[in-house]
Amino acid sequence: LILAVFSGVLSGCNKQLVEDPRARLTPASFYKTQSDLNAAVAGMWAGLVRGPVWGFTNFRACSYFGSDDLTTNAGSNKGELREFDRLSGSSTISAINDQWNGSWACIYQANGILTNFDQVPALTPTSLAAKNESAGNAYFARALCYNYLLRTFGELPIVKGDIAPEVSLPREAVDQVYALIIADLQQAKTLLPAAKAQGKPNKSAASALLADVYLQMTGWPLNKTENFALAAAEAKLIMDGGLYNLSTPYAQVFTTNNCPESIFAMQYSVVGGVNNRQTITTIPEEERSRANQVGFGDMFPEINFFLA
Repeated sequence: LILAVFSGVLSGCNKQLVEDPRARLTPASFYKTQSDLNAAVAGMWAGLVRGPVWGFTNFRACSYFGSDDLTTNAGSNKGELREFDRLSGSSTISAINDQWNGSWACIYQANGILTNFDQVPALTPTSLAAKNESAGNAYFARALCYNYLLRTFGELPIVKGDIAPEVSLPREAVDQVYALIIADLQQAKTLLPAAKAQGKPNKSAASALLADVYLQMTGWPLNKTENFALAAAEAKLIMDGGLYNLSTPYAQVFTTNNCPESIFAMQYSVVGGVNNRQTITTIPEEERSRANQVGFGDMFPEINFFLA
């Protein structure tokens, strides 16, 4: 009798442990509507906007302190910045880890969109344009992050398609990474709309980033001086487009959100709890912002750059 009861308990447990995977989301099952694509694009950008990626202090600046135009205090809590100012920064520095991890998280999210966006039906020209814009955002974001990673770390793995983050890929040569960035931006130019919209990339944003990439390639380590002409051609597209101008008085450039000079900018909202503290890092410690916040004094121009 005891054995029979025990056997019945086991059989009952077996029935309870049968899983029903129908409610489990996967990339293949998630992307069904344009709303799904919109949510994926918003999540991709949100990962970059929030700190400690691009939302706080020294994420992008840290890697460029070795130049001749930026420096930091000799004391206080600016140790990480001083290491890069002395060309001795390492992977133990938190800002570098944030830069690496944040960019790769965005790249993998962009890959998820690009791998699955074709699953969303587009039955009208309007729905096709919205679907293409989602893909254009993903191409632009992937190129943007690869560009920042390349400028800091050099050779990088080229990750495309549905590849799990734990899969380790070999690093590719710098010219191959640039080739991916250029191809992504050219795709973005075909998919993104021409009109400008606050906080969203458009064709001009892709051209602006492409011009920047071409200029970088003219220097070390590729020294492709023929790319000066390519950069000029992309810049001319923006100037001839008439969407942007440099008419904003300099004193107002940083007091007005998305001024006529802004081609593409991440959007922040104190009300929404998505704060950007980049600007406060450049205010001297003895001064205060308009919100009466003491400046961090993290970075300022080298004296020779200031005098030039």
